[in-house]
Amino acid sequence: MAQELKSDLVSPADGSSSLPRMTFEEFLEWSDDSYAEWVDGEVIVMSPVSLKHQDLAAFLAALLRHFAEANNSGLVLTAPFLMKE
Repeated sequence: MAQELKSDLVSPADGSSSLPRMTFEEFLEWSDDSYAEWVDGEVIVMSPVSLKHQDLAAFLAALLRHFAEANNSGLVLTAPFLMKE
């Protein structure tokens, strides 16, 4: 049900969102399982990725994770991960 409502909120012609501006806290409540980003009060609904894209992303993440662990130089995370400044 929530996914049906969310799909109605995006205008595919120009990719813009018809959602009202919202706070980050409101976005966290709204975005339960959607593939969207919050930028300065605006919700940007992302399009799904292809199998080829996901396969390549997983390969690169594994490669980078191995390098980072071997060099004790950080943590490699992949989507979906909520990141904020």
